[in-house]
Amino acid sequence: MRSIRTTRVILLAIALALFAVVSAPLASVAQTASTSSLLVKLIDGLAPEQQAEIIARNGGVEVSSIPALRLHVIQIAPADLPQVLASYQADPQVVNAEENKTRQSRRIRSIRISGHCRRSAGTWSSELSRRRARRSSRFSIPALTLSTPTWSGT
Repeated sequence: MRSIRTTRVILLAIALALFAVVSAPLASVAQTASTSSLLVKLIDGLAPEQQAEIIARNGGVEVSSIPALRLHVIQIAPADLPQVLASYQADPQVVNAEENKTRQSRRIRSIRISGHCRRSAGTWSSELSRRRARRSSRFSIPALTLSTPTWSGT
């Protein structure tokens, strides 16, 4: 009786732990839905101080960046999105500015070039043996049948 109760307590604890793990990312998604972000690409050759000055001048808070691409993710309030975006797009030291949207990849159908592309190794071996059989039947010499002569009248 005691082991059943212990098992139930353990299962309840696991269920609560899983609920906590699953609900934490959902809460962060709900929080980020109340903010918008921009992808801003700056011109080449700017020092980090100059980059920070451009972001401070145009508005928003830098959340992350990819220095090799000169790309900055700027977080802003959704109500300020049109004005801040226009400000970045008008700045001569900004190459490109756009709203950071969730991108989804789509599955691209495979292009079938010919019927032979999709054959497996087993199918290839049977295909080769069929071709060999066709080739050998074209050049084969009919077999001669030798029979013993029969004499009539003896």
